[in-house]
Amino acid sequence: MAIETNSNSELVIRLEFKILGLIIKNQTKTENKIAKAVCLDTVIVSQLITNLMSKGYIERARRRRLLFFSRDYFYITIDGIAALESATRFYDPWNEIVGILKEQVKKIFFSSLGIR
Repeated sequence: MAIETNSNSELVIRLEFKILGLIIKNQTKTENKIAKAVCLDTVIVSQLITNLMSKGYIERARRRRLLFFSRDYFYITIDGIAALESATRFYDPWNEIVGILKEQVKKIFFSSLGIR
């Protein structure tokens, strides 16, 4: 059974934003911790992280522990935060409902004051 490319790309986008959400909550994370949190293999997570790095949403920082041992930590950039925020606004239906309610309250408030 073949999967449509639209659903594949949508799944990749959702996984990328899930990774961004994990990184923004905990400041920095290693690739293995991200893979465990998302419940995916590290090979798949590595490809997703590479995609996010190419988009400029994530950057890597290498920290040395010993002379020959280092770890890569990933952190979110400002562009990543902006993309994550716009995606949560787009995908979350509650945000749309709250926005509609805010507009209605503004209309009622300003009409009661006589301001248009």
